[in-house]
Amino acid sequence: MQIIKVKFLKGEIPSGKAYTYFSDEEVSIGDLVQINSSAKGVVTEIDVPESEIKAFTLKVKTIVGKVTEKEPVAELQEATECLERYKIIGIYHKDGTPRNDGRYPLRVGRICEEPKAHFGLPMTINYIAKADGTDYRGFSLRTSPVTDIGKRENRIQIETMNSVYEFEKVEEI
Repeated sequence: MQIIKVKFLKGEIPSGKAYTYFSDEEVSIGDLVQINSSAKGVVTEIDVPESEIKAFTLKVKTIVGKVTEKEPVAELQEATECLERYKIIGIYHKDGTPRNDGRYPLRVGRICEEPKAHFGLPMTINYIAKADGTDYRGFSLRTSPVTDIGKRENRIQIETMNSVYEFEKVEEI
């Protein structure tokens, strides 16, 4: 039995402090492991000395096992294949001029899930890919509260307190 330290994944990024676990199978630093039925983590340390956990040995849990690298990618791919995809074709000031400040130019061209907007609430844009096609799943943008929603054919226009976002439905990335 191996004593290891694992950081939980938040999205696909290890975060927080490392927690101590037992592992029935041999793992290496950087391995993706299933901590319990719902949580995954990344191994940050292996062969932790027993003396380090002496005070709480009875409370240390055992991980479920290793996760193959292909498994999470396959799950994400499968989940995004059934989603309608939209491309951000423009982000504008309320007067109609393009938003060229800050990160706005970088956001134009990104592929995202169908935007879900509700009057008076911030909109969250869940990205799928960058404009160049690079995978960008797990990243999102939260806007100011929504003030207007317009749909026509394969386009959606959503106005927030600060900006106007225009999306176009796409078939392929």
